[in-house]
Amino acid sequence: MIRISLFGLLLFLSHSSFAKTYTVLGDRIELPYDKSSSQSYVIEADELAKSASLNQVLSKVPGLFVSQSGAYGGNTTYFMRGQGRGQVKVLIDGVEVNDPTDIDRSVQLQHFALSNISRIEVIKGAQGALYGADSAGGVILITTKKDQSSSMNASYGSHETWSGGFYTSAKQGDFRLRASGDLISSEGISAYNDARVTGSAEKDFYKRTMLNLGVSHQELGLDLNVKSINAKADIDSSLNGDIVSNDLSRYDHMIYNLSHATPLIDGLWSLKSNLSYSTIERDVQTSHFEGSSIQAGVEAKLLYSSSGAVALFSDYKVDEATASSEFSQKDQEAYGLGLTHHFNHDLFFSDQSIRLDKAQAYDSTLSGRLGVGKNLDESQTIKLQVASGFKAPTLYQRFTSYGGNQDLNATKTYSLQASYGLSQKQSSYELTAFNTKATNAIDYDTNASRYFNIGKTKTYGLELANWWKFSALKLWTNYTWQRARNDITGAELARQPRWFGTLGLSYQFEHNLEAQFSHEAVSKRNDSGKLPYYDTFNISLTWLKKTTTFKLSVDNLFDREYEPVRFYAPAGRVVNLFASWSL
Repeated sequence: MIRISLFGLLLFLSHSSFAKTYTVLGDRIELPYDKSSSQSYVIEADELAKSASLNQVLSKVPGLFVSQSGAYGGNTTYFMRGQGRGQVKVLIDGVEVNDPTDIDRSVQLQHFALSNISRIEVIKGAQGALYGADSAGGVILITTKKDQSSSMNASYGSHETWSGGFYTSAKQGDFRLRASGDLISSEGISAYNDARVTGSAEKDFYKRTMLNLGVSHQELGLDLNVKSINAKADIDSSLNGDIVSNDLSRYDHMIYNLSHATPLIDGLWSLKSNLSYSTIERDVQTSHFEGSSIQAGVEAKLLYSSSGAVALFSDYKVDEATASSEFSQKDQEAYGLGLTHHFNHDLFFSDQSIRLDKAQAYDSTLSGRLGVGKNLDESQTIKLQVASGFKAPTLYQRFTSYGGNQDLNATKTYSLQASYGLSQKQSSYELTAFNTKATNAIDYDTNASRYFNIGKTKTYGLELANWWKFSALKLWTNYTWQRARNDITGAELARQPRWFGTLGLSYQFEHNLEAQFSHEAVSKRNDSGKLPYYDTFNISLTWLKKTTTFKLSVDNLFDREYEPVRFYAPAGRVVNLFASWSL
């Protein structure tokens, strides 16, 4: 796929040879990080190769708190600066993968394999002006592998957990074929905290297979990709505890995506489009859900001068869902039209975005984003951004027989963020302050047994991300302090810690050997009462060569007992041996 990019054009305008040089893709106009007003966090392939799971990778992002019920395959919620379920949009290769059958239209990202991913970009703050509904908290952009390499990987660890995967690519003329697969199986643990169980607790197994097939034609700019995910797990209900029967969870997800990209007029214009169709079938104990989503989008970009670019984009989506005995074959369509513009002058830069969305589920909604920034000198950058977004009522909230309300309005979100960054050859430091407000939040009124727009929330806080490198030693910290409250009652939002962070260090020995140590800590949080502070210590030893990687890791080294979510416990101390080979 060919993209128009300001990266090469703007890089010489950056006066720091040591500044962050990764490219921000989430602005729809590709920019160097120090020329974008966005607050983004990028995880590249070399870091992904050292991680065991997608959740483990995302848990290290400042401002993003990952809450998982139990261990392998457990339900996972991603809280972005106080914005919770269904308010973080996830796109894989440009295709939205949020679940239309889910109560909050959240995403079942715990079932997606890490081995096929080449890059992850997390964009924080309201992104309604660029990505429409359900991006009120932020956006996670995942890019899968499309290079010419071939590789294999395998692992074995605690609780009889093993996995294997492969990626391969071949070229014939202008055609390139890709294939990848991933399999994981675990005997598991009791997801329900076995300390609360009288007698012997059952083990909750997890199995998942994932297959990707792709073909592209370089001259025509066409790319066709098919993705299949099949997962099964025993789960434990917080209401019923550690039960043996009727606790099977099943998740089947198919994604078909066709994309086209064409550069025009000596590369000054770029036009790309995509069409996708996805289906989801899932079972949660005795409930059955089916859903589908049709998505279409087109985007045109113009580099009109050496200091500016503009992108015009439009998308269309139809969701359909059935929820067992609650409602059948309900659908809603939505479409949006947006414009974003970037310009820079000397050390100053700015971007402006606006988007109009219309759907059956809500009135026409206008979202905007304005960001400004300045490179103070060769190593320092300041940024300020104000933006708006919204969370659309879901099919479940509108049509469920247990209190659905078709008169619900969209939840409106407004965010403000300001940052200071210092990036040098041996160190990097970034401090960000944020403030987010949401009105018309959708909640379930237990007295009326119905969904209503009754909530207001407010979240504010600070994020700190930095690292220092001293020869073979590297030290890094990610820390988030926040207050996430119901703006009407003053109560803290559920499962949102007041602070969380990671402290890590690594040492590069001779002979391609690296040792890594990390300490992760999470403060008290509200979850049907207070859950206490917990922390874990993790160590790993990685041997890297050009074509081979071996990694031995121990997570939760001291086997700490805690509940990240009330009634649910993690896997305890986990030992894992991982190996990968490039062919």
